Amino acid sequence: MTAVIDAVYRDGVFCPATPPDLPEGTAVRLTVVPAAPTPPAAPRDPAEVFARLKRIAEMPEEPGGDPTITGRDHDRTLYGGPGGVR
Repeated sequence: MTAVIDAVYRDGVFCPATPPDLPEGTAVRLTVVPAAPTPPAAPRDPAEVFARLKRIAEMPEEPGGDPTITGRDHDRTLYGGPGGVR
């Protein structure tokens, strides 16, 4: 039996639009073809990307952690160096 079943992918599971006529536990092979083309991602403004990366680098390593230690301190914190632990 071959059938085309419309489904939605949600939370890691393919949810059929209508229940298939199959016994529970039947193994099937899926060929996934998007129903509509996925629009291409909008080009990103390099200044916006840089600003986001800067904000990420300035975030504390852990919530509630020492706010003076940020992503910029990653290598120094892990591997030592000026002000780091060896």
